[in-house]
Amino acid sequence: MSELFIVLEGDLIGRIRADKAGRLSLSYEPSWRDSTHSHSLSVSMPLADTTYPHKLVSSYLWNLLPENPNVLQHWGRQYGVSAANPFKLLAYVGADVPGAAQFIPPERLDEIRSRREPAIDWMRPDELAQRLAQLRNDVAAMRRPSDVGKMSLPGAQVKTAYCRDERNNRWGVPSGRAPTTHIIKPCVPGFGGLVENEYLCQDIAARLGMPSAKCSVLALDQTYIVVERYDRLPAPPGAKFVQRVHQEDTCQALGLMPGKKYQQDGGPGISQIMTLIRRVSSNPAADVDRFLDANSFNWLIGGTDAHAKNYSFLIGASNEVRLAPLYDLSSQLPYHTLIEQRLAMKIGNRYDIPMVGIADWRKLAAACKLDFEIVVGRLTQMIDALPDVITTARDQALTDKLDRKTVTSLATHLIRHVKERHASLVVRGPTSRGRGSSHP
Repeated sequence: MSELFIVLEGDLIGRIRADKAGRLSLSYEPSWRDSTHSHSLSVSMPLADTTYPHKLVSSYLWNLLPENPNVLQHWGRQYGVSAANPFKLLAYVGADVPGAAQFIPPERLDEIRSRREPAIDWMRPDELAQRLAQLRNDVAAMRRPSDVGKMSLPGAQVKTAYCRDERNNRWGVPSGRAPTTHIIKPCVPGFGGLVENEYLCQDIAARLGMPSAKCSVLALDQTYIVVERYDRLPAPPGAKFVQRVHQEDTCQALGLMPGKKYQQDGGPGISQIMTLIRRVSSNPAADVDRFLDANSFNWLIGGTDAHAKNYSFLIGASNEVRLAPLYDLSSQLPYHTLIEQRLAMKIGNRYDIPMVGIADWRKLAAACKLDFEIVVGRLTQMIDALPDVITTARDQALTDKLDRKTVTSLATHLIRHVKERHASLVVRGPTSRGRGSSHP
């Protein structure tokens, strides 16, 4: 039997065990269960005096790892373990993952829990550029072999994460105890302008009042999107480094493997996630409305990648659970020859964005047990607001010296698309309640 310790802000909260056959199990520490600030690792594995089985534990761990098989194969060769074994991979890269939990082999426990000043290898500006250029050429180059602090980020897109010192304008590689604070993503080859695209879509969502991850653009040899991690907080008084905040994505919350993130692949749809929100959220009415708005927004901007792993929950003390800020927002409109206009989660009966009509919104409202008139009211109010919000976000992006052609073209695409979606709706009945709660 081998073990991974689960550490959260210095507390040993649980253990994951692998038997000789590779079957996994998870149990919480009695001291953590009795703690006044305790909470579950996952809503799929509530805090209790029990042992959780292989299927739940394995799916949770897989969702902490990249989906790119080349990265996993590279790690397998580098660490001398199976690329098909998340338990063994996380023994090497589990010190910095999404959320607050760290997954630590026994021999690193004292180091991770130490109260000494954490080691951060601060980089020269040219070294950051070199590392990011290497990442573009090698998707597995999130860290160099000589780096002590390894990390893992889930998803298919190439990305890495570092620690940002805003005061001294520098970037660093933390050794594992201190967390990374910002995710950096290069443009995807073949998808020109995707960095500006994500920046603009995230800004538009925030200007509409939807909690969204803060983004900026880093201009080096090319542009990179920089995402400030919402699962990190500034160091509290007396602390030595940034504080981790716990979170999990919807696949983890439902006990699903990453391959089930799209509804058409057997993953959850909007109504299933609404049901989950109502069951686990500490403010279900507000989070249902936020989730509804997010799906409306993606339909209006042509966002085709809003799958289950791109929605998450924040988990706090006493198991307070809230829908996390939105992230990975982008529009497929500039890439219509490369990507079908299909939603990750269908509205009513349809995935195809141009085919969604008022009947589909009515069916969605019924499936989600929502007041149809208020659903349409929230949608039409967003439609009314978007052209001016897009224009304001465009102007700010140009002031920030983002690429003029890319930004202006995308803004034009977005405004036209919003108007086309508006025309596809035949709104009947009163909508005067506007953006009030969608609950009856």
